[in-house]
Amino acid sequence: MTKPSLSLCVVALAFLPNGAKAQRAQNFDISLMWATASLPVQTVPATGVTIYNSWPISCCSEEFGYQVARASAGTLWVEYAHLERGGSIPASIPSSGNRALETQTLGIRWMVPVLARLSFFGIAGGGDGDFTYPRILAVSPPYLMSHSTTHGVFAWGGGVDVRLSKRVSIRGEVRDLVSGKNLSGSKGVNHVLIMGGVGFHF
Repeated sequence: MTKPSLSLCVVALAFLPNGAKAQRAQNFDISLMWATASLPVQTVPATGVTIYNSWPISCCSEEFGYQVARASAGTLWVEYAHLERGGSIPASIPSSGNRALETQTLGIRWMVPVLARLSFFGIAGGGDGDFTYPRILAVSPPYLMSHSTTHGVFAWGGGVDVRLSKRVSIRGEVRDLVSGKNLSGSKGVNHVLIMGGVGFHF
């Protein structure tokens, strides 16, 4: 999850006096995003075991962007994103473990200004991640556990950035992490996350 020391450092940098970075172009940003949602009911394949709804789950993302090109239509950024999401596995049999995921992706972001303080953006990238999946321990009575696997990830999505000041903005986005099937609570290959948070611009 997002480390408090990183958050405090980012906030401190964002509110440095303008003289410390006078006349410097803002070509670097950091966003800290959070979300609360639920994971659906899931049936463990080839068993009669049901994993119940997990509410709430917690999610956070740290995203670092660097502007590499500017045009009249918008700006092109390179972006690194680290994302973590939790989720328990309450089940119809005794259980312990989670439906967590953790990913890291590198990609591009295209930002289009539509008003003086409002921009829309789209992102696409790829990387890898650690995903959990359920496993039945063959004891009496049966016991449900979670195991972890590493899998490739394709990430895509979009969002909106609203500037509050020169250094700070409110940011919201929808990000879909496409990976292996039936991992970390998903019934398919998509892990869709709706997040909101703050952006810091330097």
